[in-house]
Formats: sequence, C-alpha cells, structure tokens
Amino acid sequence: ILWSFTRDDNSDVEYSFAAPLAIVDTDNDGFIDAAFGGDLKGNMWQFHFCKRSSAGTCGTANWTGTLLLDKLGGSDKFPLYNQPTVSIDGDNNLWIYWATGDKADPTGNGPRQYIYGLKPLLCNTSGTPSPCLRTGLLDITTDQLAYCSATSSKGWWIRLAGTSEQVLAEPVVFGNVLYV
Repeated sequence: ILWSFTRDDNSDVEYSFAAPLAIVDTDNDGFIDAAFGGDLKGNMWQFHFCKRSSAGTCGTANWTGTLLLDKLGGSDKFPLYNQPTVSIDGDNNLWIYWATGDKADPTGNGPRQYIYGLKPLLCNTSGTPSPCLRTGLLDITTDQLAYCSATSSKGWWIRLAGTSEQVLAEPVVFGNVLYV
C-alpha cells in the first residue's frame, strides 16, 4: 500500500466507497493526478496526486483527499454504487457526472435519488478545498435547458421523479450528451 485515506485523515469519512474511483490525468501529461469517487451516503470525494511537473518535489505525503460534494445532513442515504463518469466540455472544463441508487435494495421504497453534473473546482475563494453543497448547484429538475445559460455555476442536479426511482448503472457521456 503506497497511500491510504481513512477516517483518521478526514472525520467526514463515515461511509464506505463501494464503487471504483474514476482516475484522471487532468493535464494530459501522462501521470494520473486526480481521482473521484462517491460513498454510500451520497458524498462525492476528490483525491489529488502529484503532477509530472512536480514529480521531483512531490511524494505520497503531498497526496490529498477532500470532500467535493457534501450530501448534506439527514438520515437519507443516496448511495453511489457506480464509478463516476469524467468528461471534458467544449471549453476544456473537466466535469464529473454521477447518479445515485441503491443496488442493495433496487426495488425498495427509499428516497428520491439524484443525477449530478459538477466541475471539480475549489468551492470557495480562499484557495483551500471545501465541499460544495447541493444548494450551491443549480436545480434543473424541471428545466434541463436552464443550465445552458448559467455559465458561472459549478454544476447542477436533477431529482428523479418517483419514490424509489433509482439509477443502477454508471452514466455515459458521448457527443456532449449525458446518457443515464
């Protein structure tokens, strides 16, 4: 084991990661420098590693893990059992897409689930990562075209229509369209 990230590293780690992480070379330099993954509560996490340009001065002690999207309080769980999908838009922005659903109880009567699209940016202005909140993203549940004119937003979410409606497979991006 080269590196690990546990509750000892961040007290927000309360739930397991049931799906593989999406690993990304964000600057296309041939080195994996980021990973993204969700937990069984519905939080999305980001992990940052060394870039090729800092390989001589950067080691595992510099690797970090932080909460990217905080599911918010409450007892409802919005589990992520699938690997997030990562894509780059026409403006060269990195996007992460994921959807929630409970594979352990696919026909259950759980809470309404969500589909997300998020730019993995720092969510504050101080330069240190702090989690985005769902309330800081656009709700495009009733008007998916509303996001097209909202260029300053960090991302969006769609709440699925019915109780127990869930997404049980990972989203796919093809031709600038998200398929769920």
